Amino acid sequence: MSHPLDGPQAKVERAKEHARVLNHEWRVFWEARANEESLDVGFDGTWYKISTSPPLKEFPPLRFSVICGDIVHNLRSALDHLVWQLVIVGRREPGKWNFFPIYTDSSDFMRDVKCRKRKRGPGPLEGINPKGSAWTFIEELQPYKRRELGMDPRAHQLAVLRRLSNTDKHQTLHVYMAFAGIESIESLVEWNPAAVLLEKRHGSLPISLEHETEVLRLRFSETGPDPQVQVRMNGAITFDPSFGDGKFQPTLALISTEILSFVNNIVKRSQRFFV
Repeated sequence: MSHPLDGPQAKVERAKEHARVLNHEWRVFWEARANEESLDVGFDGTWYKISTSPPLKEFPPLRFSVICGDIVHNLRSALDHLVWQLVIVGRREPGKWNFFPIYTDSSDFMRDVKCRKRKRGPGPLEGINPKGSAWTFIEELQPYKRRELGMDPRAHQLAVLRRLSNTDKHQTLHVYMAFAGIESIESLVEWNPAAVLLEKRHGSLPISLEHETEVLRLRFSETGPDPQVQVRMNGAITFDPSFGDGKFQPTLALISTEILSFVNNIVKRSQRFFV
């Protein structure tokens, strides 16, 4: 007889396969179609404005979005399958209402899961003992717990997974561009060391695949020497693909490495509930 976690683990392994394929295909696509990355210095009032041109000669194929959606789907399914098996091991009958809850607000979790009123029907953890270790394990994984540490729950790996999953189910995960790190931009921009830098602002992501995008702004003291802002030509900007709905688009590295590892760890840590 197979182990109860064979299904969830198989889902994670499938997500890993998709992640390897997508990372490989992206590298091939980028090497064949990337423009020579260039930064331009312009002016906007008292500001020096550094912008970048579109990094690709053509749009990435929709296939990339589909593969990313496959990664997300399998990871979300792995968690839902885990809850299904936890209900079974507790000698209860699982149903369509069962799934792995993911909440960024504690009051919503209390209303929908922990103190759910019977007239609303079974909750997502119906069949799992509310006082048991499995329930506690799931509750401690909730993104809203980050707020207690002064961190944004929306940045939690599971919160990101939930949003990506919802987008993929109802729309599609569009491909965008993001810098691997703002340091790769700042390392290419130079100015007169005698000039007094008053303010620095980073541009917003994602990088447009159609138009020039502002990535950095610098403002210097008008009483100091000429800043002589320029861009070094012997460096390269590092770009990553990102996937989302235009308002929210985590990078492929975050999805295929950090979130995948997080879900994989959840499944592995759940082994103790099935001994």
